[in-house]
Amino acid sequence: MELIFMLYFTADLHLCHDDMRKIRGFENTDEMNEYIISRWNDTVEEDDDIYVLGDIVCGPPINAECYLKRLKGRKHFLIGNHDFGWMRKTPNYKDYFVSVKNIEYMFLDDAFLTLCHYPLLEWPGSSHFHKEKSYLIHGHIHSSRTTEAFPIIRDYLPDAFNCGVDINSFKPVTFDELVENNKKWYGRK
Repeated sequence: MELIFMLYFTADLHLCHDDMRKIRGFENTDEMNEYIISRWNDTVEEDDDIYVLGDIVCGPPINAECYLKRLKGRKHFLIGNHDFGWMRKTPNYKDYFVSVKNIEYMFLDDAFLTLCHYPLLEWPGSSHFHKEKSYLIHGHIHSSRTTEAFPIIRDYLPDAFNCGVDINSFKPVTFDELVENNKKWYGRK
């Protein structure tokens, strides 16, 4: 029997973040945390690879280990702007990840992917002069349509995909799911 492992993407969990809890409509942060963890673990198996594009835990109490050890999969972490607090308080945080980086480049089938917490205006292969398929996967902007980045991404960067939990049903997604969810979110054809 051939084993098949899945590849998933997610970002902006913001576990323990009370302001995000309010925006997302949860009663309290424990309810939000448990919902996000259960959605993750219902999707990801232990041998699946999952790229987490930043902002895992944010806010008191910052005990990231109690959450990291509960999340299934082979986790690859790309650092976001809200991660430095819990990273400083968790000296062994690297033990929970296969890799820890600021940016990642990879091939997926015949496509070249750039992964970064932040949306970028350009990435390797993004120019229309290039013939190869090149995509950006990012987080950071959540589900905000009022951020300055939203219309730029929607109108000028059709190959940039937001993998944040807020537009991906609060769960990690495959590349194909990511593309479909972003088409709906940005109103793309």
